[in-house]
Amino acid sequence: MGVTTTATQMIDVSSLDAGGKSYTLTGAIGGYTTQTDYATVTAAFEDADGGTLGSAVIGPVNAAQRGNVTSLVPEAAVGTVPAGTARILVTVASTGVSAGYGIDGRADDLNLTIAASGTGQRYSAPCPAADQVSPALNANLIENPGAEDYAAATALGAPAGDDQTVADCWTSASPLSAPDSTQESRPSTYPGVTGGRVFYGGTNPGTVQVAGVVTTGSQLIDVSSLNADGQPFKLTGEVGGYAAQGDYAQVVATFEDDKGAGLGSAGIGPATAAQRGSASELLPDGTYGVIPAGTRKVLVTIITAAVSSGADSDGTADNLNLTIGRQAAGQSYTAPCPAADQVTPALNANLIENPGAEDYTAATALGAPLGDDQTVADCWTSASPLNPPDGTQESRPSTYPGVTGSRDFYGGTNPSTVSIPGITTTGTQSIDVGSLATGGQPFLLSGDLGGYATQGDYATVTAAFQDAKGATLGSAVIGPVTAGQRNNVSSLVHQAWHGTVPAGTGRIVVKIATVGVSSGANSDGAADNVSLTIGSSAAPAGPILQTMPYASVGDDTGTHVDPGSGAVVPNVTPGSLYRPAGLSVGGGAVYVSNTGDNVVAELRNGGTSILAGSLEGSGEKGDHGKADEATMYQPAGTAADAGGDLFIADSGDNAVREVTQNGVIERFAGTGTAGHGLSLIARSVQLDGPAAVAVDAAKDVYIADTRNNRVIEVSPRKLVIAVIGTGSAGYAGDGKAASHARLNQPTGLALDARGNLYIADSANNVIRRVDARTGVITTVAGNYAAGIASDGLGAFAGDGGPATSARLNDPQGVAVDGAGDLFVADTVNNAIRRITPAGTITTVVNSSAAPGGESSGAAPAASKLNTPYAVAVDPSTNFLYLADTHNNAVAQVLGVARSGAAAGPVAPSTS
Repeated sequence: MGVTTTATQMIDVSSLDAGGKSYTLTGAIGGYTTQTDYATVTAAFEDADGGTLGSAVIGPVNAAQRGNVTSLVPEAAVGTVPAGTARILVTVASTGVSAGYGIDGRADDLNLTIAASGTGQRYSAPCPAADQVSPALNANLIENPGAEDYAAATALGAPAGDDQTVADCWTSASPLSAPDSTQESRPSTYPGVTGGRVFYGGTNPGTVQVAGVVTTGSQLIDVSSLNADGQPFKLTGEVGGYAAQGDYAQVVATFEDDKGAGLGSAGIGPATAAQRGSASELLPDGTYGVIPAGTRKVLVTIITAAVSSGADSDGTADNLNLTIGRQAAGQSYTAPCPAADQVTPALNANLIENPGAEDYTAATALGAPLGDDQTVADCWTSASPLNPPDGTQESRPSTYPGVTGSRDFYGGTNPSTVSIPGITTTGTQSIDVGSLATGGQPFLLSGDLGGYATQGDYATVTAAFQDAKGATLGSAVIGPVTAGQRNNVSSLVHQAWHGTVPAGTGRIVVKIATVGVSSGANSDGAADNVSLTIGSSAAPAGPILQTMPYASVGDDTGTHVDPGSGAVVPNVTPGSLYRPAGLSVGGGAVYVSNTGDNVVAELRNGGTSILAGSLEGSGEKGDHGKADEATMYQPAGTAADAGGDLFIADSGDNAVREVTQNGVIERFAGTGTAGHGLSLIARSVQLDGPAAVAVDAAKDVYIADTRNNRVIEVSPRKLVIAVIGTGSAGYAGDGKAASHARLNQPTGLALDARGNLYIADSANNVIRRVDARTGVITTVAGNYAAGIASDGLGAFAGDGGPATSARLNDPQGVAVDGAGDLFVADTVNNAIRRITPAGTITTVVNSSAAPGGESSGAAPAASKLNTPYAVAVDPSTNFLYLADTHNNAVAQVLGVARSGAAAGPVAPSTS
């Protein structure tokens, strides 16, 4: 492996005056079955002193081009012999790549011909205005790319009676004399032809023995105005030939400097008879790369070569495209939708066509380069920022647990690189629902999502609801499923999202995103059994927990260069919640404290935006300016007042910040320095790690001054009007004025409809209540005495009984619904508990109390959580929200919160 063997031959051409004359280098190149050993043939043009003036190369031919069969494939190179050439060194190099007893790169039937002066034919056809192209980035640079327009060869100097036609804007050349062939524009009905004509190797009326003849068409493109250096490019087209004959076509782009010296080249073709199934047709092919530095011109050459004896040279090419610029990077293939997969949109039925990727089309049939072995799911458009042969989204056989049928949507193989982290491949499908009157109807988006072993690669499915003009009205997302949720096993896990179709929806765009996170040869995000149902059957039959989407946020995600392919691709920072520890609702939005990333995000209509803080900094900076340009440090609890202002417990900065409706941030309370000093002025009070805030109907703000073991009430005028707790850690004071009570690290706050305050007294493993009318504090949940008997440790017990007899374990968050139900984030028990106004406790999320990943679309009691820190209730929808902190997620729970204006639970009577 890694060894190259060579055979060389030196040819003295000093007597030929070869400089400036055209040459052709042809041969057959191949190798052994599936092995990657290969051969190349190089002709190095040298001056009399042995200095290299230029070179021509044919090969290598990879195993895919050979159909993984031991065989040789014809190749050709053409050009002009450099001035001063006195000798030519021909080298056949065969290189061992695959392990084995031999180096199986092979070459045969080599031919280097230099045309004599005055021989052959050469015709330059004019370029009509309609075919002329002004060079521009991100547009096809080739004029008359399909040979549709043409001139009679006789008008260009061919002998009278010659019936050939030459493609406009091209120079056609042949070593044969008229009336034998040159390269033509020729009518064609071959499968794969775009339009009615193709570039064709030429008829040969004067001879029936033309094997080994190469005809060419060339076009020189001036790209000096494009600043093309380093830009991505793609060269694509269709190439083919006749039946079982070996005649073929190649298209080569040679990148030249301002003096015409070659800087590099790229080529497509040939399509062998084996690849064409010995049928007369054209197959799509493409090559991708980066423009060499110093490129000022690109010479595009169509090579049509005769291999088999016959009256024609049947190599053909069509629909050529050379694009330079960002749009030249990446792949996009739209697979057909067979009748068996087509869906007539209807309510209460799956609207997605081919939802399990069971039916598929070869990517090569959709325009992928010859030899690409990927398959694209029928009825879907697959796309990737990577160039072939690297992966796009595939339909792929799978035996992962959770797969329905035999195939799934897969992130794509990447044969040219083993490093693809940060790449997203997608499959999209557009569904017309304009005839269904879907607005206001319930919908259910579901699917099975997963990935490989411990890798972080994953999949998501998004349904974007659009109006008739394509504007997005809302969206739903399922996924990702993390490796932890899969127990680090290669598998797929069912996920679902229930919602209501926005009014005005006329079209739904479904997108499956398969994302590479971990390094490796594959992007192993997988999806299957995707379903979107609208109608009464989509309404949940009972309570449902579903994971909320949290998209990438930030003004510009930027780009990076894929280390394997060199492609410039967008950065991928999906689902980037990190230790969310605070949560609140207001005005149709969910406010999430992305605590580990030092920002507070706003989730609204399926979208994510930064409300306050910066991903790039930390600390209390930016007051009196735009909140999304300010910085914070470990923001925790949040609360919105009736006017739309949001209060944030900026825990690490020992302050409470206020964000006004117009997006301005300022300090509301605290000095910014940890301490315990009190003051009438809220900004002069020393806070220490405030973890939560709450706002009552009078706009008084309650602050959980956590490490000071107290709760401070502040008026809208920023004056301290009450303090709950003495500041000394402990558990005391029930039945007395709250100001004389002792708390131990209060972390969560909530108010019921009557203004009663509930406190998550976390280190005491209890929930306290301060009566709005009397100011008396009591315990409404948790058994402090039982905890003391267990060395102060929390526990999980008591469901179905009195809440004050139950055991909690470090409860961090509380919320109250309209019916007076109190929800508790029982953090170390990995559960959400509910206490009714009558004082009975049950577990509504994760009845097992075992840590684990969420099961989106499942019954809440069956879903796992991992140390939830916060809960909130939206009274406008009766949705319960929870911050699943160590799962780095936020979940929405339907069917457990209730409406009303009732008071919350009270302590049981002691009489």
